Amino acid sequence: MGLPVPDVKFLFALFKKYKIKGKILSLGSQDVYINETELKKLTKKYGFKKIKKSILKSKSAEFNKFRESKNFISPESMFEAIGIKKKNYFDVDKFNFDRPKILHDLQKPITKKIKTKFDFIIDGGTLEHIFDIANVMKNLVKITAVGGRILHIIPCHNYVNHGFYSFSPTFIYDFYILNNFKIEEMYIAEIGLIKKRFFKYNHSDSVDGYYLNRKKRT
Repeated sequence: MGLPVPDVKFLFALFKKYKIKGKILSLGSQDVYINETELKKLTKKYGFKKIKKSILKSKSAEFNKFRESKNFISPESMFEAIGIKKKNYFDVDKFNFDRPKILHDLQKPITKKIKTKFDFIIDGGTLEHIFDIANVMKNLVKITAVGGRILHIIPCHNYVNHGFYSFSPTFIYDFYILNNFKIEEMYIAEIGLIKKRFFKYNHSDSVDGYYLNRKKRT
């Protein structure tokens, strides 16, 4: 559940393009792998207002075991930099060790605690770690506001032993189309050691045309 620099840049561009506002929900406690200096550069590049001071430490207990994490910003700081007030940022988790705002197992029916309709939901690598995907996806539909958006950043290929599942792009595409969502953007990202290559996904095309390196992760 972490956002490296390419994913953070993608998120900034997305919020700028679609002028996303309102209530934000993160599936799990989101880690963000950029420091305060990088945050300021991105804020300036994409034309967002400067924030006074970033919260440097993530709430994630596992993340904070790493020495490098002390320099990274919190997800609240990242979203504040792109125009979301801290009171409108929520995270949901089954476990309490990361102190989520909403303590709930998304495999179970929605309760009053999470009946809020969210304007933007981000899954930065959580879905593959949840066994009952069907119920999670049904719940996401229920808690998304009319006109709201859902962003999944999930493994597709070559993530052996990372979570329970890897996902074919058609899983995401077909599910949301059948549930009356509009697919605004969809990409396959080829992941190298430092950079990512993004290929715009067209459901009607063969993936053979993307020239992906089958030895790399996507």
